[in-house]
Parts: sequence; C-alpha cells; structure tokens
Amino acid sequence: MKCEYSDVVKTILARPRNGAGGGIPITRGEAAMLFFDGYAGDGPELLDVRSLGYVDDELWHGLTHSDIFSTDHACDAAFIWSKWLPLELWPE
Repeated sequence: MKCEYSDVVKTILARPRNGAGGGIPITRGEAAMLFFDGYAGDGPELLDVRSLGYVDDELWHGLTHSDIFSTDHACDAAFIWSKWLPLELWPE
C-alpha cells in the first residue's frame, strides 16, 4: 500500500465495514478517484475495490484499471457501469 494516504482516502478507510459483502461501501465516484489517484487496482499493495454486480453470480469480484473508463483525458473524468453496484472497498 502507499505509505501515505490522502485525507480523502483516510476518511474513506475510517468508515465502518458495514457493506453487504463486509467491506466499506463506496460510490462510483469514490471508486474512480481511488483508481485515478493510484490507490486501487489489480496488484499487490493496492486497495481492493469489489462489486457484487460485476458478473451474474453471488460473488464479489474485484475491479481493475481496465474497468474504469476515462471519458475525458483532459479532466480525468471516469465512467463505471451502473450494473457494477454495490461497490465496496475491502482493505486487508
């Protein structure tokens, strides 16, 4: 993990882990921010963002950078499929 989290990430991590999957519930915007700012992704030392709606089963699946689409590189806008809800952060 990053040695020093931003205040926004620290605030998210301080939330209770009371999501349906046992993680911290987050919005699509928060998930995008975590990926864009380099805190989340598919790799060691990165925070794990998961979704129950990712595929058609009852398991929580992790999202990767390829799941976060940049729609405007000039202002780093993102799009995350609405079917990928709910989203949770699963810190180890």
